[in-house]
Amino acid sequence: MKSLKDVIRTCIGCRGKFTQPILIRFVGQKDGTLQIDNEKKLHGRGAYVCRSESCILKAFQAPRRINSMLRTQLTHASIKQFEKTLLRYTKESDSTTAKKEVLL
Repeated sequence: MKSLKDVIRTCIGCRGKFTQPILIRFVGQKDGTLQIDNEKKLHGRGAYVCRSESCILKAFQAPRRINSMLRTQLTHASIKQFEKTLLRYTKESDSTTAKKEVLL
């Protein structure tokens, strides 16, 4: 049985291929929102993006592409709001990782 470390996914920003734990997965919800899937277990169509700001900005440049990829109809405003949330999430997780490294 394959573990998550063996599964390869493509970043929708840079189109690079990485193991699943490196990327952030997000899922389109039925209520018209997007949600970060930390555990990689949420149901629904998902997409993956690198943790870099440049990949996130590139991935969310065209809201129609997000809708097409997730097979949903999210508003431009909700997609832009999620982009801001995702950028904030990556900055917070980077600072937490840096703190852990300092403590070790």
